[in-house]
Amino acid sequence: MDEQRYVAHGVIETGGRFLLIQRGSGRYLGDWWDVPGGTVESGETPGEAAVRECQEEVGIDCRLGEELSRFMNLDTGGRDILFHTVTYRLQPVSTLVVVRLSREHQDYRWVTWDEAAEFPVVWHVAKTLTGLWNVSYK
Repeated sequence: MDEQRYVAHGVIETGGRFLLIQRGSGRYLGDWWDVPGGTVESGETPGEAAVRECQEEVGIDCRLGEELSRFMNLDTGGRDILFHTVTYRLQPVSTLVVVRLSREHQDYRWVTWDEAAEFPVVWHVAKTLTGLWNVSYK
C-alpha cells in the first residue's frame, strides 16, 4: 500500500443520547447517517482532528474522551490507499448544546444506541455501535 490516510470521528454524547448527522444528497455516502468527522490534517493527531471536525461540521465545542474504535479499510473507490478510521467519545464543553450543521450535511438527530439501529448508518458507525453496545443492524 503506497498511501495511508487517517480519518477521525467523534461520538458526541449528552443526556443519554448521541448525535447522528445525515450526509448531503449527491455527496460521497449521500443520505447515509454518520457522526461528525473527517480527514486528519498534517501535524494534527486523530483526537485533535475529531474535536476540530465536530466544531466545523456541527458547531459544537467538545472535550476529547476515550477512543471507541479503530478500523482499517482499503479505499472504496479503488485507489491504492489504506484508511485508518478512528472514533472517539466527545463531551460538549457547554451544557447548552446547539447544532449548527455545515453545508455538507442535511439533517441531524439525537438518538439512543437502540434508536440508532433504525437509521441507515455508514459502515464505521455500525461497526462501532455493534462492537461496543451490541446494537443490531438489519
